[in-house]
Amino acid sequence: MTGYAKKSIDDITKAAQVWRIWVMLGTTDILKRYRRSRIGPFWITASMAVLVAGLGIVYSSIFVMPIGEYLPYVAVNFVIWGFIAALVNEGCTAFLESESYMRHFRLPKSAYVLRVIYRNLLLTAHNFLIIPVVLLVFAIPVRPVIVLVIPALILIVLNGLWIGLLLGTLSARFRDVPQTVQSVMQIVFFMTPVVFHTKQLSPSVQSVLDFNPFAAFLAIARDPLLGNMPRAQDVIVAVACLCLGWLIVLPFFGKFRDRIVYWL
Repeated sequence: MTGYAKKSIDDITKAAQVWRIWVMLGTTDILKRYRRSRIGPFWITASMAVLVAGLGIVYSSIFVMPIGEYLPYVAVNFVIWGFIAALVNEGCTAFLESESYMRHFRLPKSAYVLRVIYRNLLLTAHNFLIIPVVLLVFAIPVRPVIVLVIPALILIVLNGLWIGLLLGTLSARFRDVPQTVQSVMQIVFFMTPVVFHTKQLSPSVQSVLDFNPFAAFLAIARDPLLGNMPRAQDVIVAVACLCLGWLIVLPFFGKFRDRIVYWL
């Protein structure tokens, strides 16, 4: 293990020890965002519910799919995709939005990325309320395989952590990174089976889609919720991204983490 990698591990370990701080910061972010609102974060849930219902009704006709099959698929996809996209986009600004804290307090740098992850976990928990309602309305059976959504979300969070450390550090140094990432994520959205179903694609296109890691992350969490076993290749892609990402980020973050505060 290189010295830089050890610095990163020490930083993450210390951040885990001060979990109360980033939990408090993440909770405060939500309270500030929805101050004086009567239903608070449930506005996001209500907006997503309306969006899912509208897309389900319209696109089920366009794609000639039964609404009972298509709408649950879209509902689960949007909840999971919203979480994945937020981890990537907000990971870019994890250090930028924490500038005042970083200048006045000596906290592990990774604590600010964990703040972003925790904040979005809370918001996603609100949106998850849509899923049991949709499953109940369309009589989708709940099978034991649904418990696999827990390790799937853990995989997504662990990938989100290294992505946040990487993009957050790059964004502190190069301020064009957040806008670039947001533009790329908009393109990735249309290349990921969020709105369309993979069975609508030709075999050749499906094989190309297998190289999209975001499709794998989406699938490993979506399939258990819909009562299906995730494909082994999707799990392999997600685990491979986890291993490769941390191999890159540990020495990278360890080398540049002390410079972040000077770039802000």
